[in-house]
Amino acid sequence: MTIEELDKKIGMPDVDTEWAKFRKEVIVPSQKANHHFALWQGWRKVAAIFLAVMCLSGIAIASVIFVQKQIEEKEPVIDKSIDTKPLVEYRKVSKHRSGYIVHVCPGIYVQLADDKQYIEEEFQYYYFVDFGNLTMTVDGVPFDKESLPTLTNKDLLGIRRITHGDSITINLLTKDVTIPQGVIGNLPRTHTILLPGGGKALMLNRKGVAGDWVHGSIAPWEKDQFDYCMADELSKCKKVPNHKVYIYASTETEQSDIDRALSILADLGIKKYEVVKDLPIVHWTDAQFRQWAQEHKEKHPDYDYNYLFDELATTHNGDDLHEKWHIVKEVYGVKTKK
Repeated sequence: MTIEELDKKIGMPDVDTEWAKFRKEVIVPSQKANHHFALWQGWRKVAAIFLAVMCLSGIAIASVIFVQKQIEEKEPVIDKSIDTKPLVEYRKVSKHRSGYIVHVCPGIYVQLADDKQYIEEEFQYYYFVDFGNLTMTVDGVPFDKESLPTLTNKDLLGIRRITHGDSITINLLTKDVTIPQGVIGNLPRTHTILLPGGGKALMLNRKGVAGDWVHGSIAPWEKDQFDYCMADELSKCKKVPNHKVYIYASTETEQSDIDRALSILADLGIKKYEVVKDLPIVHWTDAQFRQWAQEHKEKHPDYDYNYLFDELATTHNGDDLHEKWHIVKEVYGVKTKK
């Protein structure tokens, strides 16, 4: 809607028309009548016009704010095609652990913290451990394991977690839910396939650091014992707008591995990807690992696995690090579990 259309819709007066009217009724007659009286009458009319314009301007601004608010916030679009399940179940999952399982449909709004909010796209249930400091509510009304809500997953619009010190409240929302501007789904918008060589493949659900052959998760080419493979991870994101895959290949990666990854993308219809080849990968001897550990112990006396591991992760082969890490622990005097 243009500014002119919005002005017309809310009754905003045309400034040029009002000025012509003011000139005809006030300025011209004032040239023939008592100057002071005409000036006073003129200013009264100017004030009246100004007040009308300002009031209508306020309406216009309020209208624009309202329209903008509608753009910035939207209602959840819930996918209710999945099976109907109870909204909440209470289960004992181990000898010492019980909690609430909340079944959800894709599309609900989730706010776990001010800086962690998203539209649920991936999971169909949440588990909240009952450690005694947890309060469960539906639209602000508390319930417990003896009084579970008689609702289903298809009644849920959102989940909000509220934390006060050690106390946690989980509020399940079934009405009046809007999604703030900028909140997106929790499926990865980017994947990285790492091909360090030797037929191995790892994946990250983000854009990786070129040359980091350590921090990816194992991505089997074919279904493994858990009925999982690389294609399963990627297929979930086919509907994600502008989803992109990066393929990082080392100097030791065979072209056949790259072609195999590209074939999986083609089968899934993923056309947005980038291949980066010939990235360096480092292999050290035992002596090199020992020398590096001795030098780092002088700069970083306390043994910190994550810190030390990350120091080498951006260049070294991950298998080497796991195989030879006992050398670093020996230098630091840390016992190696047998």
